[in-house]
Amino acid sequence: MSALRQFRGPRASDLFPGLAYAAAEGLFLLDDSSLAFGFLCEPLLAGDQGEADRLSVLLNQDWPKDTLLQVML
Repeated sequence: MSALRQFRGPRASDLFPGLAYAAAEGLFLLDDSSLAFGFLCEPLLAGDQGEADRLSVLLNQDWPKDTLLQVML
């Protein structure tokens, strides 16, 4: 397991340095040989069981080992 990085800068790129960006795919190659992507969306003000079910499907995918999902408000 690699050592954790400490955030010491004003930008996320200081914590996750990108080496390359593939615009057609929307993917970043990071300096630790991982791939990353991001997207912006509107928050749900309320939800029903349908939204909860769709979110559950996303979170319960068979993600590759060491996959990290992050949600930020």
